[in-house]
Amino acid sequence: MGLQPTVGHPDIKAWSSMWASTTRRPGHPSHNLTRYDLFFSDFKTTDTSCWCLWHRQHVSKRTKRKQSSGVDGLDGSREASASMQIYIYFSTLVVVSSITRTLPSDDWEFSSSSIIRRRCRNDCSSCTNQFNPSLTLEEEQDRYETRKCDPSNIDLSDYSQWRAETGYWIGEYTFLKNDGTPFTSSSWPYRYDSYKGFITGNVRGPNYRQRNVFLYPPQTHSACDAYLPDDTSVLGTGQCGVNGNAKLYEADQSSTTCDNGNIEGLWSGMFPTKTTLIGDSALLYQVWYNDAVVQSQLTTITTDSSGQMYRTRSAQGFDPMTQQSNSMSYYREKKVSKAVFYEELNQAIEIYHIRVDDLCKADPNSTEIGSLENCVNHLENSFLL
Repeated sequence: MGLQPTVGHPDIKAWSSMWASTTRRPGHPSHNLTRYDLFFSDFKTTDTSCWCLWHRQHVSKRTKRKQSSGVDGLDGSREASASMQIYIYFSTLVVVSSITRTLPSDDWEFSSSSIIRRRCRNDCSSCTNQFNPSLTLEEEQDRYETRKCDPSNIDLSDYSQWRAETGYWIGEYTFLKNDGTPFTSSSWPYRYDSYKGFITGNVRGPNYRQRNVFLYPPQTHSACDAYLPDDTSVLGTGQCGVNGNAKLYEADQSSTTCDNGNIEGLWSGMFPTKTTLIGDSALLYQVWYNDAVVQSQLTTITTDSSGQMYRTRSAQGFDPMTQQSNSMSYYREKKVSKAVFYEELNQAIEIYHIRVDDLCKADPNSTEIGSLENCVNHLENSFLL
């Protein structure tokens, strides 16, 4: 056959109809093939008996019409064999396969050196209503995509946002209360008006992993006076107004459905999360508690004329009971090399006067001894996916 659609060609209708017009002529070995053969020649499905039944019924009808009209073609009164190449559409590629058939025996043999070799029997009475020839091409394609979908086969790197997310990111952050003033916490006595984040991300197949280290500058001296009576001026071994501190975060999500690169997971092991891709350059990450949204975070990825990639995020926080806004975060991030990433991490630790013993502890309130190595191991864990 002369027509060869490109790999991943999205317009299946166009090339299948063109292919049909070039091959469906009297005497051609593929005379009886139609658009349905393209969709139901699914080598991934185990339901080959239903495919055989559907194909037999429709080939039989066409053969009878051709016999009655005197057209020379494959008929049902004798055994006829034909070998041909057909183009079988999968979600992101077109695979050239060979199909050998024998009529009117009880077996249909599918053969392909690159996919599978399988023989199906004419025992499929349980699925006679599976196929509906009256459906449009688009409807048949939708049914095909749904039937063959396996989330474990998804590769997130096929999507531009997930390719961009992979790597090393440095950010400047601001966390605000619902009145627009910097957030304050009685359990975390450090500044939220301007702090830094160091984030790694990675994808592998249907999985995404992210590891964060947030570094906070020392609290202001005036705020320290308010903390002192409760003895919560600092966590760890530093001094209020002199030393900053660090926190660890992590996120893991995976494709659970064939939903255009969208992924889901649990945050802190209990809060359902979902990331939805928007267009080619944005992502919406949301967290729920008892079906109430508690965070909705929009990320937009941009690139300047020099090729520098940026990630701008706004995270809206909501009270799970009242569903009213209670906070807002504004993140400004840039993608950097591994060398620049760790160089700036060390600089920020020094600028914020974070003591090594307080660095990157799993629980900042614990007596665990922190270290820079803890930070590196946590961040590099993204790439062990």
